Amino acid sequence: MISFDEKQIRKEKILETSLNVFVKNGLENTSMRRIASACEIYASNMYEYFKSKDVLIIECIKLYMRNLNVIFQKELQSLSSDLKEEVRRFFLLFTKEKFMMRFIYQVVSSPKYGELGRRELSNIYMEYIRYSDKLAAVYGLNKDKFESILLLFVATIHDFCLWENEELANIKLSCIYNLIDKELGA
Repeated sequence: MISFDEKQIRKEKILETSLNVFVKNGLENTSMRRIASACEIYASNMYEYFKSKDVLIIECIKLYMRNLNVIFQKELQSLSSDLKEEVRRFFLLFTKEKFMMRFIYQVVSSPKYGELGRRELSNIYMEYIRYSDKLAAVYGLNKDKFESILLLFVATIHDFCLWENEELANIKLSCIYNLIDKELGA
């Protein structure tokens, strides 16, 4: 008989593997059987940990949100002295997450999972706002004005993760840099 701790560890590993399988194969092309195979367990054992694919999807979203929160916290501890450099660094950091972000978009845009997904993801926007407030304070900017810049920045990240149009991303980043210069009085 496995202990509660061992079961929790196994559940987390299944969850991490599930998230990777969803990201690799897409929401609709991923079955519980496919995930079980990747986890090297029987499909019937999946239901000991997650009662349905729907529950598993939402748990994957929550896992990614926790991971994203760790990224935010780590980033806040190592801010650059140059705000534009910080924006570029943050952009590069998030664009490395493009495949995970695409999974999130699949969930949010899904007729079946969209409402639950949007509810879970609303927390990430609060993280964006907290990050914006922290940056505004560190760089001496008006909080409300900088929030607008940050939301444009978030849209730029999302667009790039979906379309991978580097030229458009660079145009938008240039606009963001100009707005930053204007706010900093440069």
